Amino acid sequence: MPASTLFGLKGKAADLPQQSIGTYSSGCLAGGVSISESGLGFQTMRPSRNRNWAHPMLKGFIEELGAEVAKRKYAGLLVGDFSQPRGGPMAGGHLSHQTGLDVDIWFKPSPNHKLTISDREGISADSVVAGTNWPWVNAKFTDREIWLLKVVAEEPRVARVFVAAPIKKALCENKKIKEFSWLQKIRPWYGHTHHFHVRLTCPSDSAECIEQAMLPDGPGCGAELDWWLSSERTITKREKSQTKSKVKLLTDLPENCSNVLNAEALR
Repeated sequence: MPASTLFGLKGKAADLPQQSIGTYSSGCLAGGVSISESGLGFQTMRPSRNRNWAHPMLKGFIEELGAEVAKRKYAGLLVGDFSQPRGGPMAGGHLSHQTGLDVDIWFKPSPNHKLTISDREGISADSVVAGTNWPWVNAKFTDREIWLLKVVAEEPRVARVFVAAPIKKALCENKKIKEFSWLQKIRPWYGHTHHFHVRLTCPSDSAECIEQAMLPDGPGCGAELDWWLSSERTITKREKSQTKSKVKLLTDLPENCSNVLNAEALR
């Protein structure tokens, strides 16, 4: 049976000491915590998916980021998927998000009222990219979104922030940006026109968590970005192969993920 099926059947976190295990795309989450449906400066979306679980470090990060947004008096955050209760592969939608350290934040600002369950299930995210052939950002990519990406990228707990290539291009060419070091963490990736994907570093309590490779030096505004905006990047088969979830068995995951899967549920 696919590991995505096994982990998808678990409705609550494992009653184990908190830790992220394995890699972001091949791992699991022990002792995960659920994220509130709303907090200061943020509201979570798609509750029926039950993907609002995270390592406590990510929960703290989102709460702090929401408070910063509120302090700035910007419109609040609409927050998409975190992880499943025990992390692990998902049946659809993500290759990563397996260790409780990834979260999708919509570019669409939150309305200034509390959303109903129906709203959270039905409202769609808005693209900030102007078309389908990777041209430019549109008018929905404002100073709010630039500030938000900068604040997130400058956070020491953040390892990477994934956005569509035109968004990275817009940041690289923005004349208002005078200091570019934070752009190193802003990485172009397939999709990510409607939201940006935040990935945290491995927490200190997670000895079995595996970091990604070191980022290349510099802001990433040169030749590597040019490739993402070229015709080569838009080859459909390549894009699909990079974004499609791979079927994994439990034996493909770190050994300790079996213990996470079979542990008693947190009460």
